[in-house]
Amino acid sequence: AQDIASVVAWGRANAARYDANPNRIVVFGHSAGASHCATFLFDPELRGDTQVAGGVLVAGPAYTVTQQVVDAGANMRSYFGDDAAAFARRSAVNHVPGTKVQVLLAFAEHDPHFLVTPTLELAIAVARRDGRSPALLRLEGHNHFSPPCSIGTSDDDLGGAITRFVQALP
Repeated sequence: AQDIASVVAWGRANAARYDANPNRIVVFGHSAGASHCATFLFDPELRGDTQVAGGVLVAGPAYTVTQQVVDAGANMRSYFGDDAAAFARRSAVNHVPGTKVQVLLAFAEHDPHFLVTPTLELAIAVARRDGRSPALLRLEGHNHFSPPCSIGTSDDDLGGAITRFVQALP
């Protein structure tokens, strides 16, 4: 999440060099990258929600940190730590109410439950915050790895949804 903050800061500082609008940056993350982006967007210390126009989060495994999430692998333990007292603080879903950032959430039809459930939990938190459903996409016929690879192909449901999401942002 801190790396994403650095990239966004660089993008904002250098937007004019690329004839880009620094107020229209959207972060995209898939799988672990979605968890990193969610932490950036919702963590009250990073305040990513105030630095970007929106976020696209596809099948993140850990928007809510639990012992089960941390026990899933050494990579999860390295990222979130093993202090159970810190899990609530490190759970992006718990910080949604303090933000306003818009998100597009997606998961694949053939994603395992431990990837679908966090996305739906985050969708519920955003819906409670906004009083309406967030943009939510179930990618038919896809497995966990195929959605980003499909962007720009004849099966461009994700790319099309991202385009519509970005165009609708204020």
